[in-house]
Amino acid sequence: MTGFFKVMRSESTVALLRDPNAFMLLFQIAMRARRTDALNLHGLGMGEALIGDHESIGLTRGQYRQALKRLERYGEITTRATSRGTIARIEKTDVFDINIQESCQPASQPAASGQPSRNQETAANKKEKKEENKEKEKAVQESGRKPESGQAHSRATQYGCADAPGEDLISLEQGKAMLSEFLRKHRHDAMEGDNKQDAAHAAA
Repeated sequence: MTGFFKVMRSESTVALLRDPNAFMLLFQIAMRARRTDALNLHGLGMGEALIGDHESIGLTRGQYRQALKRLERYGEITTRATSRGTIARIEKTDVFDINIQESCQPASQPAASGQPSRNQETAANKKEKKEENKEKEKAVQESGRKPESGQAHSRATQYGCADAPGEDLISLEQGKAMLSEFLRKHRHDAMEGDNKQDAAHAAA
């Protein structure tokens, strides 16, 4: 598999980075999702991908199921069960934009007059996304994985997710390597935090 898809510099991306399992699962879906409605053996539509091999992204079955539920609750994906397995469909472009190419017009052709393109954001959409971001942050906080102050911002900056305007195109291999490194550091920091808490309790 070759090609590119976009990682958006957005509040949604920064918020989802605080939920590493959900972020990694959405990355896998975006990497596999189909850009066109061309014929394929699995009968997948545009924006759809087969999922279920949780081991390939380092998740247990339980972690995979919980991450899938959270992505559905955030409105990032929808899923359907088939005889071939679970199919996930990307519903938004606020975190990953896979550049879906409509069959009725070239990808470079603008949308019809009065019809906003998939990448356009109206004021109403921006307001709705802010509310969704608040819900994501609240869900992460309730799960007990809220990072220390400034931690999420510094990591987002380090991996090109904040403090710079516009969008970047990265290759699939670059994106996978960046995500693996981020998740490794995030889990290491989380384990250190847990050890410090345990030590503090033992001292008390």
